[in-house]
Amino acid sequence: MLAQITLNKDIVTLARQGGIPLRERIKAEEAAAAAAAAALAEKESKAKGADGKSGGKSKGGGSTLGKSQSAPMIEGYKTASAVGGQGGGWLRKQGVDLSKFTGKLDELKALGGSLDYSEKPFWRTAVWQATWKNNFSIVKLLFRRGASITKADYQGRTPLHEAAFYGHLELVDFFLDHGHPIDCVDIFGQTPLIRAVESGCAEVVKRLVQRGAATNVEDSDKVTAQHVAAFRGMPTMSKFLLYNGSFKNYYTMDPIRGLAEPGKSPSDSIHGRSRGSLARGGAGILLGRKSLPRASLASHE
Repeated sequence: MLAQITLNKDIVTLARQGGIPLRERIKAEEAAAAAAAAALAEKESKAKGADGKSGGKSKGGGSTLGKSQSAPMIEGYKTASAVGGQGGGWLRKQGVDLSKFTGKLDELKALGGSLDYSEKPFWRTAVWQATWKNNFSIVKLLFRRGASITKADYQGRTPLHEAAFYGHLELVDFFLDHGHPIDCVDIFGQTPLIRAVESGCAEVVKRLVQRGAATNVEDSDKVTAQHVAAFRGMPTMSKFLLYNGSFKNYYTMDPIRGLAEPGKSPSDSIHGRSRGSLARGGAGILLGRKSLPRASLASHE
């Protein structure tokens, strides 16, 4: 029994090794951006010098791409492409020794131990730990050996919650492809979509919506993903969610709009009403989806 526990602890420890912490990732991105800006400035300076010598005419006749012409980015979201493009909060920096890890798994199997071991106070399994550190190879290995990809920690957060929050798109797809529920909720009532919005991971938000995530789920504070985006100052993401069904705030204002009858939920009151009556109540424009323009996270306000 003691040997099993020791092995389980070793496996969990190995699963969370490696990766670059969020603070280092942001510093690396900023350094890469500064270097790119300096290189562009130097190039422009040389081009101006060449133009001056040739009478001020550029060779190609075109203009240099300015900052305002670059691809728009969702506020609060930073891509990891500058440091490897591997995900969000943690990137793979130093891989775990897979031969050593596999050896530990073989030893545990011989002893009849479980790969879903977790201990207090956080109750986080090896899969959970490998997920937030973006150790994709470890997650796949554990899954092939029979480990659960849905076991939650002490806050009810599953590996999908963590992959969504830290922007690990590859892991998000892996979990969904292998049957992980897309709208699971933690003890705060938050889905993976809400977690992704909280951290501003636009690519994960888009992917979850594309794969059918419920956008109108309220957490324990009656807050939806769209509310979170608005609160965090991300208007483009907020609009994207609004036009993809996250508009519960409009028809839950029953004392003002009169959409909900006493003793009934707003959704109960909406059923059976005509679109015209809803419009007069203030919500018809939202339920009449055909009249709404399509919103995209690629657009920018």
